[in-house]
Amino acid sequence: MIGTAELNTDPNKINRSIGDPILCHADANKILVDGNASHLKVIEAFQALCRFAKEGDISSKITYAWCYEKGLGVEKDETKAVHIYMSIVDETQDPCATFRLAYCYDHGIGVTTDKGQAFVYYEKAALSAHKRTALKAQYALGSAFEQGRGVPPDLRRAMYWYNKAARGGYYYAQRALAFLYMRGLGDLPPNYELAFQYSLQAGNNPSKERKNDDTGGVDLQLGLLYARDYEGVSFDMPYEDRYVLALPWLRRAAELQHTKSFLCLAFVLEQLSKVGRGSLGESFYWYLRSAQKCVPGAYYHVGIAYLKGMGVKEDRCQASEWLSRGASIGDTRCMYYLGTLKEYGMTRAEKACGTCKKYVEAAEWYLEGSAATSFRGPDPRAQLSLALCFFYGHGVNQSEEEHVSWVEKAVKGGNAKAAHYLAKVYECGYGGRQKNDTMAFEHYSYAARHGIPEAQRAIAWFHQEGIVVPANKEEARRWYLKAAANGDIHAMYIVAQKRRKEQMHEEALYWYQRAAKLGHWKSQKMLTTLFASQPEFWSLRDRPERAYGKPK
Repeated sequence: MIGTAELNTDPNKINRSIGDPILCHADANKILVDGNASHLKVIEAFQALCRFAKEGDISSKITYAWCYEKGLGVEKDETKAVHIYMSIVDETQDPCATFRLAYCYDHGIGVTTDKGQAFVYYEKAALSAHKRTALKAQYALGSAFEQGRGVPPDLRRAMYWYNKAARGGYYYAQRALAFLYMRGLGDLPPNYELAFQYSLQAGNNPSKERKNDDTGGVDLQLGLLYARDYEGVSFDMPYEDRYVLALPWLRRAAELQHTKSFLCLAFVLEQLSKVGRGSLGESFYWYLRSAQKCVPGAYYHVGIAYLKGMGVKEDRCQASEWLSRGASIGDTRCMYYLGTLKEYGMTRAEKACGTCKKYVEAAEWYLEGSAATSFRGPDPRAQLSLALCFFYGHGVNQSEEEHVSWVEKAVKGGNAKAAHYLAKVYECGYGGRQKNDTMAFEHYSYAARHGIPEAQRAIAWFHQEGIVVPANKEEARRWYLKAAANGDIHAMYIVAQKRRKEQMHEEALYWYQRAAKLGHWKSQKMLTTLFASQPEFWSLRDRPERAYGKPK
């Protein structure tokens, strides 16, 4: 019970049933905190406390006052409760009564709110030898210093008192420290390592305060710290294992209706589904719950789920509806996908007409998605798509300068495909930019490192011909193989040609066949010639395919 002395730990008293005679303070206290006790039994407990209090039992006096404060077994009378607390403090300086009196002053219970007076009493209780009361008072002092209640705000002193209470295992102090370190202390940046430590302490705290905390804030924070990358928090394990650790915390937060956890839980389930450890259907359920609660960003994920059939039946109408909702609040990702729905939802005849209304609508969405909003920054994919609209004259007037300008903006946003296009601009000298092989190589390198196969093939060419970098056939060979393994049909043909010259017929045939299946006409023609004129290739034609050049 709040603010009373520790319960009697005598097994004979603890194990008594509510129907037994009330022989001491512990018996009465058990009835008062039991939610199943009858009204008559509560009254009986109060009357027993009255007797014990008159006999001079301090714990009974405090609980007797608490009954008046809460209206248990007697008509509620907060003023009388405060008077009893005051008399106990004046007579005995009892820490439990001191804390209750501080609480009453702090919250205006039975007395005019006086934060300064509350602070004085909290300080007295915090220095007492009664551990449970001292911990609660220390936490209250930390909160007072943090929020400036009764004293000037002082974050350092707040941390001092929070730390004292946290070291004693007090849940709310551990939670307060976890939140403070997560958001940063005044002018100091966040300390995610300490935020994780205190979040873990709070999350695993076995106290009744932890069990009764139905906010889900600690659970959400732990889930985020496991699932995302934060400076100072490192895990020597694959991401999917981190997601598995995050899952129970996020589930608990979601079960407690912490709406911000819905989106993170859905994302973690989506990622785990990729390795067979989560459900796309459950992921969609939480994305939808999140969107129904108007959580920012959820509209986008629901729209994409409908667009790609992820955990729900593919439905472009539903996708468009949810993406439109996201676009209405400024989500530039939604604007980009609305543009793609317009552009790629056209018939062949509509595509043949560059001025088709749908091209115009697509370009308008790309333009909107290319600008920052109050909700989200510009989407680099929208910027690149708008650049291509200017290149082909789809929905806008064709313009080399606008094309290059938007490509450069997309590159600044980190878009690897855009870096490949910008490299081609510098390689060819286009759109008002001077030919510059060094700049071309730099942008090709960025795109190649991010897995763009066409850029990997270009890097191979630079190494082969010794442009910008010294000629290096081995490095060229490595990049051609990477590009081929990542699906570039021209690189497949080049690798096949090189393998044929090296008399590596089986591998050459593999790359010719892969490129031919993807429509590369030179490979198709070469296969016809080889099968007709070279018996060593004809003998290999029916062998099972082996995988060569898997990307590292």
